[in-house]
Amino acid sequence: MSKFVNLHNHSNFSFLDGMSRIDEMVLRAKELGQTALALTDHGVMTGIVPFYKSCKKFGIKPILGMEAYFTWDLKAGTPDHAKGKNNEVNSHLIILAKNETGYRNLMKLASIGSVDNFYHRARVNTENLDKYREGLFITTACLVSPFRKAWMKEKPKDEQFDIEKKNPWIEPVERLFEIFEGNIAAEVQTYEHQDQYDYNKIIREEAKKRNIDLIVMGTVARTGIAGFFIGNTAENVLNQVDCSVLTVKPDEFVTPVNLD
Repeated sequence: MSKFVNLHNHSNFSFLDGMSRIDEMVLRAKELGQTALALTDHGVMTGIVPFYKSCKKFGIKPILGMEAYFTWDLKAGTPDHAKGKNNEVNSHLIILAKNETGYRNLMKLASIGSVDNFYHRARVNTENLDKYREGLFITTACLVSPFRKAWMKEKPKDEQFDIEKKNPWIEPVERLFEIFEGNIAAEVQTYEHQDQYDYNKIIREEAKKRNIDLIVMGTVARTGIAGFFIGNTAENVLNQVDCSVLTVKPDEFVTPVNLD
């Protein structure tokens, strides 16, 4: 597993989601022979400094990131703009820093989400991402991603929506491809669930059509045999999507300034 790098991981800094302590996560990656590891906590970068220090201590290359809460409309779902339920206008988006510029831009996005755009979640939109895109790389993330909401033809279920209108996620997703051209990968995941199987097939088709890399991930929220990525799970995913799955090369990510 030394060539595998998991870019989708949550520590206990992901409130009410992640259960892994930083050192446990990094040590587990080392036990599995992995040379690099990413941290992508939900909407925050609170754990980045301890993660960086732990990786340096145990000889693992740190890849700094965040799973942002992405929305197609900052006003939608808020009390003064009743346009859909909050969980239907928000989604998840993996963002990784490729270099120091990306790291600083990711910090700006985290701050904007928490200070300027916060409503239930620390949210960002395409305007924010476009302004601070330099040095950043994104993946299509999980079943709660904007890509899944667009590609699986999911329409908001709130009765206040006009069901005849176009899926509101389609336009933002196409905009993400424009913003991050050359810095986006299609992510298939390892969950043994029919929705995930179906989404993996769609991801494979979209990756081929758009000529972007396909990567395999396990969303890690707790450390241990049940929670961390296991090799035979990757083989299962390869069989599901019937293709060669790539991982992003760690060398493409340059660790930023010293965070000690």
